[in-house]
Order: sequence, then C-alpha cells, then structure tokens
Amino acid sequence: MKYAIGLTILLVFTIFLVSNHARAIANLTKIEMSEEDKIAKSLRNVKEICIGINAYAADNDGNLPQELREIKDYINDYSKVSKCPISGEMYRYSYEYKSLMDKDYLANPVIYSAKFDGGIIKGYLDAHVVHELSK
Repeated sequence: MKYAIGLTILLVFTIFLVSNHARAIANLTKIEMSEEDKIAKSLRNVKEICIGINAYAADNDGNLPQELREIKDYINDYSKVSKCPISGEMYRYSYEYKSLMDKDYLANPVIYSAKFDGGIIKGYLDAHVVHELSK
C-alpha cells in the first residue's frame, strides 16, 4: 500500500513536471526579439543582401540587378532576409549604379532599412554595413 501511494505521488509529480515543461516550451515560441536583436538581425540581413548583389554582378558581367528580387537565387530564404525585422518592411534598394564599373559606387549605400527610432541601417556594395544612429 505504501508503494502504491508513493508511485501515485511520483506519477502525479511527473505529470505536473511534464505539463509545466510543455507550457514553458509553448511560451518560448512567443518570445519577442529585443530591439538590439532586431538591429543585429537587420545588419546580418543587409550584409547578406549586399553579398547577393555582388554574386549577381559577378554572374552578369558586373551589372547590378535592377530590382532586389533578382538576387533571390543568390540568398538562402530570400523572403525572410529581404524583410527588415525592425519595421517589417522590405529593404529599399537604390539602383543608382548600374555596374560595379561605375565611378564612386562604394561611396553611397545601395540597401536601406526603413528609418526607426534607433536610426537607419545601410549596406554598401563592398558588403560593409553600418547602423547610423538618429540625431
């Protein structure tokens, strides 16, 4: 009889732990990214897009894509990478330069995030990325 009570208590305790563990796992999927995490992810996304633009240009005699979606074959999971985690909007692409041969193409960014409270994220054709703070 003592063993039956002990096993029952152990079983109830195990069920309690499992159900709490399941609730904890379910709550993990609801965790929001912090602002810093979103900025870091956006910096990575913009860098990956810049690398994709360069890969596209390498395959197209130095010509840059006219639209950002032309590089989707050069980026894993383009639909997620092309969307800014801060604003939820697609990144903006500046098609000012048509070729890597254009003069001063490194001086100006080609990829922009939407402006947000923390500033703006810009990507350049040499694949460097900056986070400019709001003034």
